[in-house]
Amino acid sequence: MGTGDPARLYEQAVLRANVYRQAGADCLFLIGVSDARTIANLVQAINGPINILVGPTTPSIPELAQLGVARVSFGSGSMRAALGRLRYIAHELLEQGTYASMAEEMLSGAELRSLFV
Repeated sequence: MGTGDPARLYEQAVLRANVYRQAGADCLFLIGVSDARTIANLVQAINGPINILVGPTTPSIPELAQLGVARVSFGSGSMRAALGRLRYIAHELLEQGTYASMAEEMLSGAELRSLFV
């Protein structure tokens, strides 16, 4: 949960990941790690491929690949971003009675239909 001594947390993460790997885990899922230096160190210290859960401060996918990350997950991030946009649109509708922000990134009817063909 990101609380406690950073060095101790790092040691525990490496220990747990390596134990999971020894128990047969295919890919080691690390949540809450977002800085490049720590990710690079984890890639070196963990005996298996690692998966990073991305967030606003996580390096880009090409950077993660360069660091040696095997897999990138988005978790609920995409849905939370979509809901944040929906909230923004709803505020505009309620406060101003307009819907310009809704139209900014809206898919056309043809684009929407092409997704289901």
